[in-house]
Amino acid sequence: MPANNRSEHTLFILSALLLPAGLLLNLGTQPLYLEEPRRALIAMEMWERSNWWVPTELGDFYYNKPPFFNWILMLSAALLGGFHEWAMRLPTVLSTLGMAALLYFMGQRYVDAAFGRISALLFLSCGSVLLFFSHLGEIDLFYAFISFGGFAALFHFYQIRKDGLLFLVFYALHAVGFLTKGLPSLLFIALSLSAWFAWQRDFRRFFSWAHLAGIGLFAALIGGYLYQYSRFHSLALLLPQWVGQAGERTVAEQGWQKLAFHLVHYPLDTLKDLLPFSLLILFLLRRDWLPLLQRNAWVGFSALIFAANFPVYWLSPGAKQRYLYMLFPLIIVALVWAWRHAQELKPWRSKAFRVLVGVFVGALALGSPAIGFADDLAFLSYRHWLGFGSAAVFGMLFWTWLRRKLPDLYALVLAMAILRIVFDLSVLPQRAQHSGAQYDRQTAVDIARITAGKPLYIYGDERISFTTVYYLNRLRGQVLVRNAEAKKGVFYIAPDDHSAPLRTVYYRFEYDKAPYVLFQL
Repeated sequence: MPANNRSEHTLFILSALLLPAGLLLNLGTQPLYLEEPRRALIAMEMWERSNWWVPTELGDFYYNKPPFFNWILMLSAALLGGFHEWAMRLPTVLSTLGMAALLYFMGQRYVDAAFGRISALLFLSCGSVLLFFSHLGEIDLFYAFISFGGFAALFHFYQIRKDGLLFLVFYALHAVGFLTKGLPSLLFIALSLSAWFAWQRDFRRFFSWAHLAGIGLFAALIGGYLYQYSRFHSLALLLPQWVGQAGERTVAEQGWQKLAFHLVHYPLDTLKDLLPFSLLILFLLRRDWLPLLQRNAWVGFSALIFAANFPVYWLSPGAKQRYLYMLFPLIIVALVWAWRHAQELKPWRSKAFRVLVGVFVGALALGSPAIGFADDLAFLSYRHWLGFGSAAVFGMLFWTWLRRKLPDLYALVLAMAILRIVFDLSVLPQRAQHSGAQYDRQTAVDIARITAGKPLYIYGDERISFTTVYYLNRLRGQVLVRNAEAKKGVFYIAPDDHSAPLRTVYYRFEYDKAPYVLFQL
């Protein structure tokens, strides 16, 4: 569709309103779970101790991640009035929107405005981002935003011949990445710079004073943090942990059998997480795919940086899909470019893609009424309205698309945007009512009520759900830590088989299918 087409611009505005609305709707409804409460409670402990340099977890030193994302969470809490769910998740939403905005800027500058618009929308609405990680207060999308920003800076400043800014911005962003997630940023730096400058055969810039200045800035930022850390704790305990964690994902730790499984499944899982837009691979599977991608500098760069960095995760059997989010925009650029040149291919590909779009949107229309009859949603007074209302909206979308008044890609984008809003109004409230995280939150409410105004610890080296700890921290106004010295008049949480003498049990609960108790001596 031409870049100046008025209907395409209208569809973009509609999509650009619906998608952020979906990202924000009911953002704080679901209790924190998975790794979310760990990030939040570490930030809480840093805040309470007034120490921004040395992370702790339940009072013990925490070595696995540097603290930059915890700083972001503390800033969000300070601006939004506390460590509540909305404040813990907003940085993820802003990072997701930031990546989409950067995709738009790069696409419209180096291809055209329509390319930038559709690239941004496709990233926002791909399945795993829109329906899973964009509503979690975890580290990965923030780290992806910073890392993708470094890639974009490398290309943009190279194109406008600003060597000083190229290396300073590139290394500064990856220093932030390093202070967010550690050693993976070093690989991004080495692989991306080596691949790009080798591809350009531009070794003069690679071995330049500007590059040396960038390295110096990176070293100063990382060294400055490590110096501050060393004032409070030993670096001899920190650095081996960083190296060791990076090695946990490799074949040396995971074994050759897991590697063989990973080699087959990881690319397939990547395509699955990009659904429904990974269907565009129909247009990229062509004999001249490499010359096609090289027709445009931004598209060629995206393909090159993806090819340089993807094997690191493909060959690491412990790597998870969310580690790839900084590469998702690069894949989308290549897929959209291939789709834009579909007219060069035989018509059956476009016809097959259209059929798949129709099946997807039609299935949403036909399946939506089931929402009104789902037993898990019986507590929702509006569940029947939501079921039949969403069916009507999806049905209208399908009818408009069927009459060829709606382009295929925009039909998919709008379907995903509506699906996210339906998700917000059904799945998120359901998880707030009936889920493991809700059980953990209720456990925290009960324990906080019993222990109000009294000291509370986790006994010894035991641990409980981080969700429970997070809500206890909020409700009691102080962080929960471990303590191995049992005293009278103090509450402790421990497994039910704990052998403390003369104890009185005040509350029982389960963690990881094992019985736990709240007791006093």
